[in-house]
Amino acid sequence: MQTNIPEFLRDKQYVVVAGAQKGDEGKGKITFFLSQYFGITGRFGGGSGTGATVFYNKEKYKFRLIPVSVLLSEKEAATAGDGIRYHLMGGNELIDLSVLHKEYFNLKSQGFLQNEEKNKLILDSKCSIVNPWDICLDAIREYSRYLENGGKIGSTRTGMGPGMEARIRRKNLITVNSLKSSDLSDLLEASSEEPIVIINYYLTKINSKLTGSEEFNLRSFVNYLKEDSKNLIDLTPYLGGDHEFSFKNTKDEYLRLYSDLEHLTGNTREIVKLAGQDGDQILAEGTQSAILDPNHGVLPFTSISNTTGTGVAYNARFPRIDLTVNVVKAIVSRVGSGPFVTKITDRERYSLLSERAQEFGTTTGRPRDLGDLDLLELEHSINANGGIESVIALTKLDVFSDINIRVVPFYKYDNGIDLPETLNVFPEDNEILSKCTPGDYEDFDPIEDITKLNNLHRLRGDSKRLKDYLENKLDRDIVMIGNGPDLKNILL
Repeated sequence: MQTNIPEFLRDKQYVVVAGAQKGDEGKGKITFFLSQYFGITGRFGGGSGTGATVFYNKEKYKFRLIPVSVLLSEKEAATAGDGIRYHLMGGNELIDLSVLHKEYFNLKSQGFLQNEEKNKLILDSKCSIVNPWDICLDAIREYSRYLENGGKIGSTRTGMGPGMEARIRRKNLITVNSLKSSDLSDLLEASSEEPIVIINYYLTKINSKLTGSEEFNLRSFVNYLKEDSKNLIDLTPYLGGDHEFSFKNTKDEYLRLYSDLEHLTGNTREIVKLAGQDGDQILAEGTQSAILDPNHGVLPFTSISNTTGTGVAYNARFPRIDLTVNVVKAIVSRVGSGPFVTKITDRERYSLLSERAQEFGTTTGRPRDLGDLDLLELEHSINANGGIESVIALTKLDVFSDINIRVVPFYKYDNGIDLPETLNVFPEDNEILSKCTPGDYEDFDPIEDITKLNNLHRLRGDSKRLKDYLENKLDRDIVMIGNGPDLKNILL
C-alpha cells in the first residue's frame, strides 16, 4: 500500500490531524490514509464519546478509543526504525474499560492486531479510567437540563466530562496504574464520594419535578439509561443488591476486563521521546475540533479536553508541530446543542444531504444537524490549530454531484439597537452567535462526478472554483480531497 510519500509530508516529523469545524469532519479517514506513511500513530485525548468511522476494503469500522491506524499491519504500512508499527493511546485519553475491551477483541476477531510483537497497541499507564459513577453523573446532568428547560449541551453520556473533572480535582483519581493496586476497592470508593453526592443531588432535583411511579432511585435511573441508549450504556454490573454502586462488583469487573488488556500497558510518552531522538515520524489523530475546544471554542457547548491541533500536540508531548492537516468537510455537521449560524433549514435539502452523506454520529448514532460551509468558523479553527506549516484536507465533496454548494463568507449580527452589524471575525460568544445569521452566500453549482478522478489536478468547473476560493480565503493549500468513503478514495 505504502508508495511514494506525498510531497506535503516530506521532512515532517511531527504531524497532527485536527478538525476545523464542529467535529465529524472525517478525521478518521484522513488519519487512516496518512498513517500508512507513519510508523507511529496515536490518539492523545478524548475518550469513548469521540468516535471515528473508517471504510476499508468495502467494510465499515467504528472506533471509539483505539487509533484507526491498527487496520494497517507492519506488512502493509510504514514502521518505526525498529521495524515495529506502533498505535498509541496516550495518557490524556479517558478510558472506559468495557468499551476498550469490546473494541480490542472485535478488532482481533476481524483479523487485526494478529502479530502484536510487530504491530503494537500501547495503552499508557497514566490514562484515567472513566468510572460508572462518572457515566451516571454525565447522563443525569443531561436529563436534569432537559427537565429544567428542554435544553441539552448534547453530551454523549459517556462520562468524559466528569472523568476530566476527576483529573482536575487531582483527588482519588483511578488510572490504569491503579488497577494493579491491592487497595483498589478502597480507591474506587474514595473516587466515587464527590460524584455520588452530586448524583444524589440531581436525583432529588429530578424527583421534585416527577410524581409517584415516575420517580427515580439510582437503579431505576441506571435501567432507564440502559433502555434509552439501546443497551449501549449498561451500568448494571456495577450495582449491588442495595441499589447503590458496589465497589466490590466494580473492582471485580475492572479486574476481569483488565486481565485481558494488561499486556497492552506501556509508556507512550517514552515512545514519543525516543522516536523524536531517532528521527521517526509521528502522526497524532485529533478528536472533535477547535470549535469544541474548552479554550478556543464556544462554552458551554464544548468538549472537556484539548481538541485544537496545538492541544493535541501538547497532550502528545510533541516539541513542535511540523505540519497540521486541517480536516474540512464540504458540509458542516454537528451532534449536540449550541448556536449554528449556517444551519440548513430547508428540509428537502437537509434530507437529501443527510442521507447521501450518511450524517449520523459514530458513538451516538444520532442524526447530525447540517449547515453550509462557514468561512469565519474555518478561519478561526485553522488559526487555533496552529502548526509551522498548515494544509487542508477537504472531505465529502463527492456528495455534491447534483446539489449546489454554499459558503457563508460573513455574518449579520442583530444587536437589537441598530441595523444588523456585519461580522467578519468569528465571535467566541454564544449570545452573539445566537443572534447571527448568514450575511450572504457564495454559491457554487453542483460539481461534476469526481469519483472517477485520480488526482487534484483533474478537477474542473465549480469543484476547482471552490478549491481555489477556499485556498485564497483561508491562505492554505488543499492537498487532499475525499471523493468517496473508502481509503483509496482520496485525491492528492
